[in-house]
Amino acid sequence: MGCWVAVCGPDGSSLRARAEVEHRVLGLGAALGGAPWVATHVVRAATGGHHAGSLAATADAAAAADVLAGAVGADHGWAVVGDDGVEHTGGADGHREHAAASAVAHRDRTEGRVLRFPGQDELPALLPLADVVATTVVEEVLRVGVPDDPALVLRTNGYVRLRLAGGRVQLPVTPWDDGEVCPFEQADSHPCCGGHH
Repeated sequence: MGCWVAVCGPDGSSLRARAEVEHRVLGLGAALGGAPWVATHVVRAATGGHHAGSLAATADAAAAADVLAGAVGADHGWAVVGDDGVEHTGGADGHREHAAASAVAHRDRTEGRVLRFPGQDELPALLPLADVVATTVVEEVLRVGVPDDPALVLRTNGYVRLRLAGGRVQLPVTPWDDGEVCPFEQADSHPCCGGHH
C-alpha cells in the first residue's frame, strides 16, 4: 500500500453531508489511480460534528499530497499518512487534525465505515455465513441479535458496508428471514446523487 489519505467534509453530520464526503473521497480515489479501501468516519469536535472520508491509496505520499492540494478546498482539511505517521496536511487548521486522525484510524483499522473494499464486486447474493471470513476480507462477523447457527446464510442484497474496529475488518449482521441474515446497514438513497456510487 502506498499511503492513507483522508479529507474532511462540510460541517454537519447529516446523511447528506456523509454522502458528499463519500462522493468526494471516491472521486479522489479515481484521481489517485485507484483506492481498494474507502471508508467514512464521524468526526466529533467541540465546534460541531462532521464526516471525513479516507482511502488506502496505491499512489506514494508525495503524489497523493499533490493531488489533494489541488482538489480539496481551503475550507476543508486533508492529510496523507504513511506507515510512520502523518506525512502531509493541508486545508483548514482544525480540519487538518481531524483528517489526520481519520487516516490513522483507517490505517490502523480502529474506526471507520467501509464502503469500498477488495472483492466487493464479486460478492454473491447469497453466501454461507460460516464462509464469510474464509472467502472475503472480513476478519470478524458481528452477530446483532443472530444466534450462533452454522447453517445461516448471508443475503447481501447487493449492498455491504463493513466496519473497522479493534484493528479488524468487521461485518455486522442482523436477522433477515428464516435461516438468513443480512448486513446491519441497509442501502438508502444518497441525497447527493441518488445512490449512483
